[in-house]
Amino acid sequence: MSAFLVSSETIHRAVYFLRQQNPAARAITATALGRETLKLNARALRHLYTPDQVQEAWGDPESEAERYAHQIPSERQLIPCFKALECWDYQCCEGDVPGDPLFQLQRQIAVAFENSHPGMHGTETYKTAAWDA
Repeated sequence: MSAFLVSSETIHRAVYFLRQQNPAARAITATALGRETLKLNARALRHLYTPDQVQEAWGDPESEAERYAHQIPSERQLIPCFKALECWDYQCCEGDVPGDPLFQLQRQIAVAFENSHPGMHGTETYKTAAWDA
């Protein structure tokens, strides 16, 4: 498998989606939630790639996570924001990240959304939404 460090806009959208869908995701600030999601992404990268590969491709992703400041995303429709969450999820499926409580929470939120929106993946809104904004 391959993975990459998702963009800040993808994190903005994923955090927006999580906070819209579940009160538990509003227990911390949007910036703190975004930082934690980026840290999980960095942890997955460090499991998959050597330190030199991570440094060459993304610099210091943990420092980027610490500098993250949430902004209201440019796209606020739920389906494109959900797709951003899916992108982040896919990039984090390495090492011990899938067992992390935050990862598990976002999975629960995503599954509930998918169950309440059958056929969503076939819609034009979903198909045209950015994977990594």
